[in-house]
Amino acid sequence: MERLCHTLTGHDLQDVSAFWERVSSGELCAGAKRLTDTESPILQLADGATWCFSHRLIEVEKKQVVQLIATDTTDLDKLRHRLTQANEKLDKMNARLIHHGENIAEVTAKEERLATKMRLHNEFGHILLYTRRSLANEADEKEVRNILGLWRRNVRVLRAELEPKEITMLEHLQGAAADVGITLKVDGTIPKDNKDSRLFIFTAGSEALNNAVRHAEATELYISISETESHYTAAFSNNGKVPESEITEGGGLSSLRAKIKGQGGQLNIQSLPFYQMTITLPKRKGVKID
Repeated sequence: MERLCHTLTGHDLQDVSAFWERVSSGELCAGAKRLTDTESPILQLADGATWCFSHRLIEVEKKQVVQLIATDTTDLDKLRHRLTQANEKLDKMNARLIHHGENIAEVTAKEERLATKMRLHNEFGHILLYTRRSLANEADEKEVRNILGLWRRNVRVLRAELEPKEITMLEHLQGAAADVGITLKVDGTIPKDNKDSRLFIFTAGSEALNNAVRHAEATELYISISETESHYTAAFSNNGKVPESEITEGGGLSSLRAKIKGQGGQLNIQSLPFYQMTITLPKRKGVKID
């Protein structure tokens, strides 16, 4: 303690109260600094070592004396730093996962449209030949009805809006979950006619997967999707450890909350008695959910 006191203040430890005042205020020698402004401040020495200081009144031989405790937290601080770096890597990986999923959905949609166009091109070619031959041979009424049926069917396909299959995003999220040893279980149907809602559900699923891996040590991730006339609701939970306290939102989750709120939706997180993240999304733009 004497050495620590001299290193931090430049003086010997003669007055515990005076030393504690300097520790609490951060008035330290060059190279030393206070890392936390708390009841038990953590100080960093010039060599990078960190110490946590605390003091309290105790009774010794019926007299009140000040007990000063210094705990070497260097290894713990290094572990915290490594954990912070690992969390930053996970955040970046999660962002890449979301971006990759969006790209997969877009590429798959383009491939599906191209395949459909090629199929329609071939079918129309056959129908044109069939029609020309039937007209040349004066087809009977039954054959004419058959030709009209073929034309109607292909026209309906042309008029239909070709959307990427919902399984595309779902399969991607399932694959990402499988890569980290988690089984994805989905109850309900991903919205078919609302691209924004699909993307928000996928993005929230990626965040829920990130939480299941990083904090809960889960083996299963659950997504429950329901809808009413006005909105969609998706709830995300897992079978991992229950949070010990209220969850602090990171950058990815805060960004998702802001985007959902900007669309008139809501994002709610329940920490206790078990973790659950719920998003509510309006079906129509311009509608705000209270």
